[in-house]
This record gives sequence, structure tokens and C-alpha cells, in this order.
Amino acid sequence: MINEGNDPMLNNVLRGTENFRILRIDAWREPGGGWTWNQWWYAGTVPCEVALSSTRKLLRYLRSEGLLSRYSCGKVAVEDDGYNLVIVARKTREPVFAVEYGTWSDSTNSE
Repeated sequence: MINEGNDPMLNNVLRGTENFRILRIDAWREPGGGWTWNQWWYAGTVPCEVALSSTRKLLRYLRSEGLLSRYSCGKVAVEDDGYNLVIVARKTREPVFAVEYGTWSDSTNSE
């Protein structure tokens, strides 16, 4: 049995969401390591089936939309923070984009 209350990505898909928002991220490096998102802006949408299929398809989609250049091949990775698929620079782990599939309220509110 699927427990949709604990999985924000699944909640959005089960609610009929067709697209996830793409956010462009501005972040700063923390002195002790890691990154903190300073600000983010709406950059577009990605179809759920693309975001949920594979990392390779997601990155290909972002390149086809002009959000990532062809020079990003092998230089970015995708990490899941529990609410976003975060596209990060491989060497520094700096967040560049995020595919927003859930929000904090998704896991605490029931409809």
C-alpha cells in the first residue's frame, strides 16, 4: 500500500500535477561546508514524467530548454533533498537549479 502522506513527490503526482516548477538558485557557501540557498527564482517547468524518469533525461530536458549548456555534460549532478531534485555543480556541490516536487506543507497537510 502506498503511504502518500510521507512522500511529497508522490503526493504531487497522485494529485494530478502535470509539471514541476524549476527554480534558479543563488546560494552561498557556508564556512563549515555546504551551501545555503540565498534566493531562488522561477525558471520554468518540467513535465513530471521527465523529472521522475531518470537523471539523464532530466538533464537532457534542462539542456533542451536552454537552462543548462551543452558544456555542463559531466559537470553537474542531481541530488534529492526530500522536496527538490537539486542540480549541483559536481566539483563544488553548489546548487544551480532545483526541480520543486514538494513543499513543507505537502507532508503536514491532508486534503
